[in-house]
Amino acid sequence: MRTLLNHLWLLVNPHAVQHLDNILDGKFTPFGKSTSERLREALRNAGESWLDVVKTWQETKACKAPQRRAVQDFLQGMRHSKEALTDITVVDLIRESAEKFYPGMLKTPKVATQNQLLEKFYSRARLFGDDLLAFLRATTLATEGDEMDPMADRVTLSTLHAAKGLEFQTVFIAGCEKGLIPYERNSRVSDLNEECRLLYVGMTRARHKLVLTHARKRLLFGKILKRQASHFLNNIQKSLRDVQKSERPQIKIVTPEDEQTSLF
Repeated sequence: MRTLLNHLWLLVNPHAVQHLDNILDGKFTPFGKSTSERLREALRNAGESWLDVVKTWQETKACKAPQRRAVQDFLQGMRHSKEALTDITVVDLIRESAEKFYPGMLKTPKVATQNQLLEKFYSRARLFGDDLLAFLRATTLATEGDEMDPMADRVTLSTLHAAKGLEFQTVFIAGCEKGLIPYERNSRVSDLNEECRLLYVGMTRARHKLVLTHARKRLLFGKILKRQASHFLNNIQKSLRDVQKSERPQIKIVTPEDEQTSLF
């Protein structure tokens, strides 16, 4: 459903460059793979509205005839959807968008599961009539944390976004490393102020104890990479820190002889 949410944001927010980037990077992109990759490259080098970026790229020599047709079809469909915003309910808009732009979403091998998710999506959308912006705001702010019981006697695994508004006796935040916090993607650094605010939200979920961890080495995408602690950690007052290092335990190599139980 994230793809559809990203798509709907394009209709109400001309500066939703990140939402278009998410669509191009998704499984059900309305463009071909080659077009999506080229468009994503154009997005990374622009700070304009997503519509301006797409239109500008469409006029370049890098955009070949098949790609130009795909982009033109997408823009025409978006123009039609935007014109219909005042005359269509959110449910019908979502249904039309799925059928027109993301037919592959309706034909997945797990089509039954996909249809169940869509029905839940439609049920929520019906509460908002034709107010698309209200639906998007409510759906974006709603998280799995809304149904979380902070007093339950169990470990809660959560993203930083989903933890907003909750409190716990003890909070562990893993991966406080450069590239993760703040997050980097394709060598592109995210908004530092937003990333710092997000970490602050996670840290302030702790009532009594907060544990921030980072690794010196981490296995990522099949490679062992050296890591650096997030520079955000330097902003914490030294008097509030209790720095501890944890050494990796020695692993004992067990031989077949060790596994064989002696009879005497």
